[in-house]
Amino acid sequence: MAVAVKTSPGPRSGGLPGGVALISLVGVVYLLGCLAILFKLLPDLWWPVWAGLAGVDVNGVKYQFVGGTLLLLIGLLVGYALLWMGGKLLGPRPAVGIRAGVFVGFVGVLLVLLLTRWASTYFEYYAYDKQYLTPTYGAIFTGVLGGLLLAGFLRLFTLPWAQRALVTLEEMGWFSVTSYKANQGRIVRRGTMIGLLLLAGTGIWSLSNSGSLRRGSSDWVLNIPFTGSVAVESIGDAKEYIAALPAENIPKVQVEWTGGSSLPVGKLVDVARYKDALLAAVNDPNLDVPATVKREVELATAEENPAVFLDRVNGTIRAHIREKYLEGTTFHADIRRRLAEVEKQGDVAKLIAAVKKEAESARKADTLDWVMKVPVAVPVVNRYALQLANENTRPERHVKIGLKTNQKFLPEHKEGEIVPTAEFDKAEVEVYLGVARNYLRGEDGQEALKELSEAANGTDFLTTLRNLEGRALGNQTQRDQLESLRTAGLGRDSEMKKLPGAPQLVPERVKLKAATGSPHYANVTLLPSVRFTLPVLLMAAALWLSWRAVNLPVFADFLIATEAEMNKVSWTTRKRLVQDTIVVLVTCFLMAMFLFGMDYFWKSVLSLTKPINIGVLHFPDTSKNEKQKLEDKRW
Repeated sequence: MAVAVKTSPGPRSGGLPGGVALISLVGVVYLLGCLAILFKLLPDLWWPVWAGLAGVDVNGVKYQFVGGTLLLLIGLLVGYALLWMGGKLLGPRPAVGIRAGVFVGFVGVLLVLLLTRWASTYFEYYAYDKQYLTPTYGAIFTGVLGGLLLAGFLRLFTLPWAQRALVTLEEMGWFSVTSYKANQGRIVRRGTMIGLLLLAGTGIWSLSNSGSLRRGSSDWVLNIPFTGSVAVESIGDAKEYIAALPAENIPKVQVEWTGGSSLPVGKLVDVARYKDALLAAVNDPNLDVPATVKREVELATAEENPAVFLDRVNGTIRAHIREKYLEGTTFHADIRRRLAEVEKQGDVAKLIAAVKKEAESARKADTLDWVMKVPVAVPVVNRYALQLANENTRPERHVKIGLKTNQKFLPEHKEGEIVPTAEFDKAEVEVYLGVARNYLRGEDGQEALKELSEAANGTDFLTTLRNLEGRALGNQTQRDQLESLRTAGLGRDSEMKKLPGAPQLVPERVKLKAATGSPHYANVTLLPSVRFTLPVLLMAAALWLSWRAVNLPVFADFLIATEAEMNKVSWTTRKRLVQDTIVVLVTCFLMAMFLFGMDYFWKSVLSLTKPINIGVLHFPDTSKNEKQKLEDKRW
């Protein structure tokens, strides 16, 4: 007897094999490696080669467009090769869900990185600004948080329901290159694709021409937490504190003015490379650099601390500009005044650029000398070390001595010097005590002097003086002494401070300016040359999505049915279309003329006053008002 045997249908497409999640994660790693090759390794290898072929520096702009175009073509070829290799590694029939898994895994890893970076900003705030923890602990907390987020995502990614969701997503067709009923509904499908591409193209065109991509960063990068450094563009009053930092806290410099060198403007370079470019510029026989400048630059390059070295070099350049262009007769007074305002900002590169601009505007470009060909840079300081240096500029720690007319106040220090706040406070109290001894007499006066000597600073001294005066209500003699001290002795000093150049007991406390600059991080490039690559990627995504949209089974069947209905329509001939158009236009013209005639006729009849006074419509005569002034007319 024959027995029917029910064969196994095999594994269902909805059931993922156990290794698909792992294969998807391997695919994510492969995708990240491909992006690193395309956006990091390939440009880093290409630009030095192109610079040698074109005979320009790496950052030269003479042939940058040509080099960028060739790099794009090479990148497309390498990208296609990597894509082909990835397809070969997957095999001709990969398990359902792998493509969707690679995409979702990549988006998940990117989301984990962004969330970790976002959280690290809070750790950096508490480490650098609040100093509640050290950068080391902040980096550890950031790493732990990133690890927990990544572990949570991997756990979620490997759950059975998540794998079934990946299968469902892939079966929707978004990651497939096969078309659905390719021979049906072609016209409507193509029209739909053209419409979607036009819609996306207008958006991309608006984005490119609005200037949004030019105003932002040239590259989209992900900063690595706690690797921050600051290019000190304005050193303020923190010069000696930054100079005291160990040299390892100032590993690089930022080029602010390239001069005649090949150094990239706005980029970080090694200190040794900048020194070589600087010495090559000042020793160039064609620049006619003064011997004193050469000597000063050579002495500056011998400094071990990069901050001290750059301060001496920039000071030499600033002194030359001041002597020739600000104090000399090269420019007239208005230009010298404008340049003096730029010099107050303390940025040597801006000062050089301003001198060049003014010289070209005044048609005195021939007065520009060697200073235009010398590269200018600023130190790049570790962010935490700079924060510690700036702590010394806080009013609680140090102050600058203002206008000094009382030479007995801190005689060992000159006007404009920086002194510890505690030393300034102590000297201030001593000066006030010296004045108080001339007013406070007797036993009560000695007690008051003793209490006043315990004041922390001048403000505390005056507060204590007011308190003593308030407590001396029953002792008129002491009250008069205290009042005289406050009004005549110390009050006069307060009034003198309001008068420029007037003698003062205590000079003004001048707050120190902290060093400031632009931050830099070690980073990972997410998208280079955003201005060019983002529109290309958006257009590629629009092409793919529009093609996949017309091949989704549900939408494709709708478009096929639409074309089938359109084929049932009886379309008019060209001759008949022209005839019908003429009929419509003539009818519209005749109707307009008829309405115009009827309107004019009834207007004339209803406004008639002679020989029959109808006067239903009244139109006032405005001819008399035409000679009226505009401000006298009634509106």
